[in-house]
Amino acid sequence: MSSTLPIPSAAKLPRWRGFNLTELFTTKNTGRFVERDFQWIADWGFNFARIPMSYHCWSSWPNWQEIDESVMQEIDRTVELGKQYNVHINLNLHRAPGYCINDHVSKVTDPVHLFQDAEPLEAFGYHWAHLAERYRGMSNEQLTFDLVNEPVTDETDYVRVCTAAVEAIHAVDPNRLVIADGLNAGSTPVHGLANLGIAQSCRGYAPGEISHYKASWSKRKEW
Repeated sequence: MSSTLPIPSAAKLPRWRGFNLTELFTTKNTGRFVERDFQWIADWGFNFARIPMSYHCWSSWPNWQEIDESVMQEIDRTVELGKQYNVHINLNLHRAPGYCINDHVSKVTDPVHLFQDAEPLEAFGYHWAHLAERYRGMSNEQLTFDLVNEPVTDETDYVRVCTAAVEAIHAVDPNRLVIADGLNAGSTPVHGLANLGIAQSCRGYAPGEISHYKASWSKRKEW
């Protein structure tokens, strides 16, 4: 296991290796991260933990300006566990105000649309700014932000939403490295984001017959 984490930049992300940890994935999860998981990640030679989160775990619609501090403290604890075990933490809004890739399965929806409506966009920036303030000054080697999981929208609306969120984050913490998923559920790079000074993260799901084999959320019925 390396004693130092690689240095990421908008121009080049490291080849991190690791796992999604899903304790804040939905309100049905435990909400409590397990220290043993971080120890295993480190002992196995990995150095990355992506934390896909539902904002419903600490807030709700339409009361999106109310934030449950106890859940924020659990995110704090997760970031500290990353530091303790030399694991990079990548915070991600899997369920953002007005959008989640899983809504066709979970049917848990907000009555607004992130990529169409003004109020969820304001809420999106508000929550990212809150996280930016909380971790202001922490090194990018240790912590990065991944704006929204697997967007499905057009490029114009996606660039507009990402631009607003990046501005909200960098108004608080100008040096925070921000990552944006590709379009088409993360598969397609977005040239319109090139001038924002952020990194992009795309998916390598193809061939789906392997990456989604018997996945419960897959639409394929012929496994």
